[in-house]
Amino acid sequence: MKFVKVLSVGLVAFALFGCNQTSAVSNDDNVIESTEPTISQDQDQDSDSASETTTTKANKPSNSIKIAAAKNNKKNKTGKQIGPRFDCNGDGISNGARIDYDGDGIPDDCIESDEKTKSVIDETSYDTALKSLNSITKGCQESKKTPQATDYYICKLDGKIVKASEYNSEAGAGLDFWFIDNRVIAVQRPHSQELFLYDKNGKLKSKFNYPKKVRNISNQDRKDGEYLYNRDGYERIVSAFNHKSSAKTTTSKNGIIDETSFQTISKSLDSITKGCQKTEKTQNGNNYEICKQGNSIVNASEYNAEVGAGLAYWFSPNGKVVAARYLASGDLYVFNSNGKVTSKIDVYESKKINNISAEDRKQAEQNLYVNYKDIFKVFNL
Repeated sequence: MKFVKVLSVGLVAFALFGCNQTSAVSNDDNVIESTEPTISQDQDQDSDSASETTTTKANKPSNSIKIAAAKNNKKNKTGKQIGPRFDCNGDGISNGARIDYDGDGIPDDCIESDEKTKSVIDETSYDTALKSLNSITKGCQESKKTPQATDYYICKLDGKIVKASEYNSEAGAGLDFWFIDNRVIAVQRPHSQELFLYDKNGKLKSKFNYPKKVRNISNQDRKDGEYLYNRDGYERIVSAFNHKSSAKTTTSKNGIIDETSFQTISKSLDSITKGCQKTEKTQNGNNYEICKQGNSIVNASEYNAEVGAGLAYWFSPNGKVVAARYLASGDLYVFNSNGKVTSKIDVYESKKINNISAEDRKQAEQNLYVNYKDIFKVFNL
């Protein structure tokens, strides 16, 4: 009897301690062991319609990410990842995983990656920041559309847009937007190589003027950064790929110019002068030009090459000034039928100025609006 009891105790001890080994990893890629937890999940690329030009930048990297050690009460348990990567700690970045340990399909835990948010973008230099941003888009599926003179691009990973761009070949300018979880994290003006980086609350945290990082961000830099972050630029890009556009429109104050954006204003001005007949004169070092549609002057300009400055005007069929531009600064003003400023754009920065100062309005309305008469005198008009 004693022998039987001893044998029983021995078997129990063997069962309790002799088999205390970590369970083997399943062949299922989504199975996770807490002792060395890793997530691996394959997801199909999202594809756009056949009418768009679609390319893949590079082979899509694995979504495997190293996650932090599981909580003590989860040790030695094996679970499956539920759904795609998830924002466990509310930092705005989906780099964690929801884990199901008991197989009921309901997440039992959310484990954050040990990849820190700060490491997403290396802000050491312009080049390292851009390299980090390019790594976010690695393997994304790019689509392109070109309505008229503007090229629009979007690039997607796992069904989410990670980059959106627009470039106007006529203006030689454009914008690049980078996203994490549908949130703008960076904006670049590729023509000037200015790069703006944002925190999870949309506040400007860093700026680069190639190749240097701006050490002391000025109030103007912050205003520019806020303008780029909040502008409808990326919405306009995305809407170009939708069958019905969601872009906002602005009713023209003078009945001729669409003042929605820099692009629409430029397009309206081009349509005014399309096919007009030019006449040029040179007087006292100044170059003068008028352009007519029939008997109506639609455009007039003067330019001094030595000074590098001049003025240009656009007119409605009834002879009213609808727009005027300082050629040196690139500032262009749009006027209503009463000669009041309704819009301002910076041609060289390819942007519409949302807040026009009272001084700018006054100068444009009192001086710029009437100076075209000096050009007319050269042509005896």
